[in-house]
Amino acid sequence: MKKTAKQVEGDVYTILKASTLPTTIKGGMLRGENSRPVLQVTEDAVVSFMTGMDGQEQIGVVTVNVYVPHIDNGEVTLKQDAKRCEAIEALLSGIIDEMDADSDEYEFDLQNMIQSFIVEGIDQSRVNAQIHFRRTTL
Repeated sequence: MKKTAKQVEGDVYTILKASTLPTTIKGGMLRGENSRPVLQVTEDAVVSFMTGMDGQEQIGVVTVNVYVPHIDNGEVTLKQDAKRCEAIEALLSGIIDEMDADSDEYEFDLQNMIQSFIVEGIDQSRVNAQIHFRRTTL
């Protein structure tokens, strides 16, 4: 049976919720692109369906963004917590590898390299993982 975008997003969210991600980050897990309040300051993970193609196989991309607050290093402006971003990048890489090995319904791999970006105006960075999925069971 085919799935909708929200169903795939929900499946990936459920898989990530059962991983070590929620116990490792210092905030919550949210589902949906606009689910995180703009001025939120906690270390949160947001799982969002980005794109998909329907056919004999369903393929697409679900994005995971983990927001990491910047740190005070004694200067005028806060700085990216590069060590924390690097740790979350490595964590997500391992989790995505496990997702692929553990799923009978999906094949998962990375669409792009996991990377961190500074989010302008909110003193936070965003660790971004684009998870490519292929549904092997229709």
